Amino acid sequence: MLIVNGRGCTGVEAQPWAEAVLTRGDRIVAVGPSAEVRAMAGASARVIDAAGRLVIPGINDAHSHPGAAPPHTLIDAPAAMQEDPPLDVVLERLKATIQKSPGRGWVRGEIGGRVLEDPRATRALLDPVTGDRPVMLEAWHGHGAILNTAAMRALGIGEEDPDPPGGFYGRSADGRTLTGLAHEYAVYRIFRSFAALADSAARRQAFVDFGREAASFGITSVQAMMTSSVVADAAPAIAEAALPIRLRLLDFPPTSIPSCRMPASRHASSEVI
Repeated sequence: MLIVNGRGCTGVEAQPWAEAVLTRGDRIVAVGPSAEVRAMAGASARVIDAAGRLVIPGINDAHSHPGAAPPHTLIDAPAAMQEDPPLDVVLERLKATIQKSPGRGWVRGEIGGRVLEDPRATRALLDPVTGDRPVMLEAWHGHGAILNTAAMRALGIGEEDPDPPGGFYGRSADGRTLTGLAHEYAVYRIFRSFAALADSAARRQAFVDFGREAASFGITSVQAMMTSSVVADAAPAIAEAALPIRLRLLDFPPTSIPSCRMPASRHASSEVI
């Protein structure tokens, strides 16, 4: 492939910019003036005219969490990372969402630190609003969540389940009964159980969408922390998706999972590393 008439950032101090880039397979073989590099390309080379636009090396996303989810309804609200709404506002939005989309399907919403730190934020507060409809409110930073009782039951979380390694559940005054609040690795157990409710087509499509979005930002490789599924399950779906980017899959959380020592290439094609 030959890219000409661009403004290519080489990352090399002696030659920081170049008009053209020539690649063969997965290697860059030449950079320099368009006319000079064009002369090195064969007649069959695919030519892209950058028309003066910036050309940069592919970006590596060093930390991401791709994964699927079953059908659900999202609470219509601004990003909690920007707004950090209080619990009362979140409850009103949750009520409005349930009224607009009746049924028995999942409802998801995003919350911030103000809700997680509110002592009222328990399933006892959510249940009268949500009834038997499963609801999961997730912290935008990924380290906390609140479930109603229906969601706990749907995900197989018991009333007095023990804390998993590296995480903990909120508990009522008796010290045993779960309040629906979860932190750290307890959240990852929830995310993994939730993702497992998606069918195989949805799992594959989630990776297709992830790859397309990443490529649209110039991201060509990703380290994927697999909070939604173990590598052994995710790698075949990714191989089938034929992504335009490379993924390095890491089992997460990395405790008590024997497969974390096995390279993803054992589970799928060499496209996944």
